Amino acid sequence: MAEVRVPLTITSAELMERCRKRIDNPAEFVEIFDEKVKPPSLPESPKGDKLPPEKLQNFCYNSTIALIRGLTQTLKMDLSLFSTKSLLEIAPEHEVEIRSQYLMPSDQNVDHLGQPTWECHSTRGGVNSTDIANGSSKRRRASGFEESQMPMKLIKFGTNVDLSDDIKFKRKLNFLKGSWWPDIDELLEANIPVHRFTQKAGDVVW
Repeated sequence: MAEVRVPLTITSAELMERCRKRIDNPAEFVEIFDEKVKPPSLPESPKGDKLPPEKLQNFCYNSTIALIRGLTQTLKMDLSLFSTKSLLEIAPEHEVEIRSQYLMPSDQNVDHLGQPTWECHSTRGGVNSTDIANGSSKRRRASGFEESQMPMKLIKFGTNVDLSDDIKFKRKLNFLKGSWWPDIDELLEANIPVHRFTQKAGDVVW
């Protein structure tokens, strides 16, 4: 439960006035409750006991969102199978998508003019598995950089390794098309509940 930041004696009129300030005058808005509360996560057992599957299932079904830590270790998944070395052994010439986008705060998404937007703007390029293994920065451009009217720093990161190739990979996976990052103010204005948190390596989000 989130911590309430208003007295329990607050009237409905006062409460509505605070809510109205979020839209009309965000600078004066004071949180009604803690909006940075952590997402529901399973309590860690001090003895390291394993959680019964039915309890994990019920926890996930009864939560709007659930953060599960340590699942890969519990299932004894061999994460080395997803390493660059494994990819290099399976398909040394396999294409790995590289994206270049403007550096911005982790809780915001803006276009090249600095305006809030839902669409994630990035330029697509690629390298193969061997290039990554060798630490090569040479990239094959799929499209040129768009000219920017705002001096923003560019960052590059590897993204999808498409496992749907039926020749190299037997099990096909379908990826959602397009990248989207909703604007938080628009979601709040539409009364859409939002959970914001940082997903660390190894965390599973239900």
